[in-house]
Amino acid sequence: MLASLLLASSVATPWLSDDASPGRGQVANEPRWVLSSGVSSLSGKADGAAFGFEYRWPHERDPWWGIEELAPIAGVLATTEGSLYAYGGWRYDWDVGSPWRVTPSLSAGLYEQGDGFDLGHAIEFRSSVELSRSIGETTRLGLTFFHLSNAGLSSRNPGTNGLTLNISWSPGAD
Repeated sequence: MLASLLLASSVATPWLSDDASPGRGQVANEPRWVLSSGVSSLSGKADGAAFGFEYRWPHERDPWWGIEELAPIAGVLATTEGSLYAYGGWRYDWDVGSPWRVTPSLSAGLYEQGDGFDLGHAIEFRSSVELSRSIGETTRLGLTFFHLSNAGLSSRNPGTNGLTLNISWSPGAD
């Protein structure tokens, strides 16, 4: 798995130069699709490789939830050990200087253990932070660190940490 992450990062290196134009890859009001691959347990408890898909809704003006800076997300994360986590939540996109962006998010979801790690409950909460960089007009490459925990819903609450390499794009953009 580490080899595939290193290969992906080396393939992306030509696009990671500092000559990105301002605003590049920052499609503020377009939905985004995200594909991810990485490891689902950094704590030494092997749960295999992790693969994910996430849908990011665009930011809305005057949304019903009242905070324009928050936008909804929904996704699924699966491991090669048969674990499955489906979630929904909120994210905040923070442009920290072109072409970089930090995206923290909080989600709740349902976890199916399969042959993977026992997280203690079917309901799990996910907190994450992504650092991404534009690599094209509508494409971003990022690295996400996340933590899954049942937040004490069960007496067994080991939690797990993961790390994924992500590529995101706006499907409707030219």
